[in-house]
Amino acid sequence: MAGAYTAVAEGIDGATVNAASPAVREPFSYDWVDYDVDVDFSLPGAYGGTDFDNHGPQSDSKLQSQTNGFLYLHGGAQLQLGNLGFSATAELFQYGIQPESGATGVTLVYGRYHALGAYALAGNQIIIGGGARIVTLQVKANGGSVTGGQTLLTLNGAGPEAGVVIKPNSLPFRLGATLRAPVGATVAGVVGEVGGLFGGGSSSSSLPVQSTAGFVLPERAAVPWEIDTGFAFQLGPRPLNPPWLNPHDMEKRVRARIDEARAARTADYLRELADTPVEEREAKKRGQEEHEDTIRAIEEEELSVESARLRAIREAREENWPRERITVYGSLLMTGASSNANSLEGFATQTQQPVGQHVSFSPRIGIESEPVRNLIATRVGSYLEPSRFEAGTARQHFTFGGDVRLFQFSPWGIFGDQIWRVTVAADLAPRYQNFGIGIGAWH
Repeated sequence: MAGAYTAVAEGIDGATVNAASPAVREPFSYDWVDYDVDVDFSLPGAYGGTDFDNHGPQSDSKLQSQTNGFLYLHGGAQLQLGNLGFSATAELFQYGIQPESGATGVTLVYGRYHALGAYALAGNQIIIGGGARIVTLQVKANGGSVTGGQTLLTLNGAGPEAGVVIKPNSLPFRLGATLRAPVGATVAGVVGEVGGLFGGGSSSSSLPVQSTAGFVLPERAAVPWEIDTGFAFQLGPRPLNPPWLNPHDMEKRVRARIDEARAARTADYLRELADTPVEEREAKKRGQEEHEDTIRAIEEEELSVESARLRAIREAREENWPRERITVYGSLLMTGASSNANSLEGFATQTQQPVGQHVSFSPRIGIESEPVRNLIATRVGSYLEPSRFEAGTARQHFTFGGDVRLFQFSPWGIFGDQIWRVTVAADLAPRYQNFGIGIGAWH
């Protein structure tokens, strides 16, 4: 859906687009304690000649052919406890650059991490969240990788982020926004000041220039601020924002009745104990404890049965909703400027490639539907990718993909009655193409 997910922000996928994501409850979230996990990878721009960073149609074709070996890894986990949610995600992006003339090649390993907490208000209709965005950058020589190669440079940094999702019960729209502060990743493990081509120095700086293996090293890595705003609007009979049924609220009546009964028994017991002769009280206590244990076991079984009945009601409610719908998603990503910044490719080739000199805007739109009821879901989208390079121009991306329902599979019962799906996706643009395939849960 072209990344236009800011207002929906459900599941672990939402953590990278909205800091409020951890507390957003999905329609199939039936339990007070819920979780989501994800592990995936892709090979974006895995073809020779890819202009991955959108230098522009007039960009150096030699540099494009020298940049390859793209690998993207992602993993994360989310835990929800009633109205409270937490998530942690990690993204690693790696690619290599091999300059001409036998110069030393480099591999760049960029890590981005989100540690988030969020809370839902007004019955999960307003969700606010925040946390930290952490970035790391490693530059390795001689074709190094995540696990090997001489490390030329390591940079680390962190900055705050905050987000909100507004999803009024039973209305067909959502709104979302998130703000990420800029992050300046400082050099770790390199002694001395750095000036010259990169970072906060200048060519006339009197500070000493730090270099390793023939590379002039940067002073810092800059990740600019971002503001991402979005909406979602749904057509059709399927609800977009069904009220979340809190299991503890649904069980409140039976829990209150059990608590009242226990309090009454305790009061009766204390009165009886006060009227019991001292020499008989120990026997009275033992008898009462055994009697109370028996009654409490019966009450716990009653509560368990009632909880299962109420959960079945929540499941049936979601399963009986009509599936017909068309959902339109939109967002606008604004990315701040980075003063005196040079591109990663510029570092690899030791040339000046100014990048991110101005604020950029990336509008995104996506459409999702289910043309074959409970069997096939489809998505299509488009987004404008601005160029962060002075000589570059924006390019239009077209995205499409979908899910196909498979079958139930649960070895040794570890997945319950889970039904699985296969997902395919594509992202196409001038001088860029990316394809993906995955396995997940069908709901």
